[in-house]
Amino acid sequence: MNQQLFIWISEWTLLLVTFIGLIIIFGASMYDIRAISRRRYLHQVAIKLRKPRQPHITVLIHTKNNEATIDACLASVWRSKYRNYDIVVVDNISSDATKRIIHDYWQKHSKVPLYFYGKRKSSDRLPALRQGYAKSQKGDIVFILDATATISPTLLREAAARFVTDDKLRALRLNEYSRDLYSVAFLFTRMLRLSYNLYIKLLSLLPLGTVNNGQANTLYKKSSFVRNNTTAKPSFGYGGALAVSSPPRAERVPLLLLVAGLLFMTYFMYTAATLQTSSLLVLSWIVLSVWLLVVVWSDEVSNLGEKLFLTICIPVFYFMSYAQMVVDVLIKMKQFVVTKTSQCILFNHKLD
Repeated sequence: MNQQLFIWISEWTLLLVTFIGLIIIFGASMYDIRAISRRRYLHQVAIKLRKPRQPHITVLIHTKNNEATIDACLASVWRSKYRNYDIVVVDNISSDATKRIIHDYWQKHSKVPLYFYGKRKSSDRLPALRQGYAKSQKGDIVFILDATATISPTLLREAAARFVTDDKLRALRLNEYSRDLYSVAFLFTRMLRLSYNLYIKLLSLLPLGTVNNGQANTLYKKSSFVRNNTTAKPSFGYGGALAVSSPPRAERVPLLLLVAGLLFMTYFMYTAATLQTSSLLVLSWIVLSVWLLVVVWSDEVSNLGEKLFLTICIPVFYFMSYAQMVVDVLIKMKQFVVTKTSQCILFNHKLD
C-alpha cells in the first residue's frame, strides 16, 4: 500500500511539474518568436537614430566591494556603440579596492563622462541611486546596472530604439544569463535563473507585469525613476540577452566527465522507460529543454558550441527528478524480481 501511494504521488507530481513547465516553455517560445521580428525592426531603427533623436542614457552602477567585477562592468559600457551616455557610480562604503579601480579606469579613459558618488553612511538603495543621478541629471533614460554584470556593445543602442518606438514604455527589464556555463558551483544558480527568465517572459505577454523602482539591470524613463513610489505597474517590457551575469570564476567541469554523465543518464533513462515508469515524463521534459536551449533560446547564448555544451549540463540541472526516477526504477525492479521469483516458485511446485 505504501509503495503504491508513493508511486501515485510521484507520478502526479511529475505530471504537474511537466504541465507547468510546458506552459512556461510555450509562453517563452511565443515571446522568442515575436522577439525575432521586433529585434530586426529595432536594429533598423537603432542604426537610423541620429543625435537629435538619441535619448541620453545615464548608467547608474551601484557598488559595494566589487573589486573583482567593476573593471569588466565599466569596460563593457565603454565598448558600447551608443555614445550618448554618461556613467554615475554610486558606492556603498566599499572597503576593498573598488574606489581605486574606478579612479584608475577614469584616468585611463578620461573621455568617459564618469561621475562618482560615495555614500558616507549606509542607506537604502533607491534614495542613494537618486542622489547619484542628481550628479548628472542628463539622462532621459536611467539604466541601473549591477556592478557584477557586463553588457553587450549594442545594448544601449537597442534599448534607446525600444523607448523611442514605444512612447508608453516606462521600464525595460534585461535578461540575465550566467557566463560560467559549466561551472560546478553555479549550475544550480543557472538552473534557477533560466527558470526565472522563462517565467518572466511568459508574464511579459500578459498584463501582469510589475517592476520595482530601483531594480538592478533595468532601464527606466526619467519620469518613472524620479517618482516617489517604489512599486509601479507601468507599460512593461522584457529585453532578452542584454545583460550577462559575471560571478567569480570557479573550477570548470572536465568535458569528458560531462559526456560520460550524459551517456550514463541516457542509458539509465532507456532502462527506466522500458519499465514504463514516470521517467517518460522526465524524458519529455528533458527533450523539450534541449530543444528550447539549442533551437529557440537564441537570445540566451549566441554561440552554437556553447548551446551544445549547455545541453550536456541538463542532467545535472534535473538532479531532483533523476533522484526520484532512481527510487521509482528501484521499486519497479524490485516488483519485477519478486514477481518473477514467485512465478518460478509456482512453476516448480507444479512440476513437483
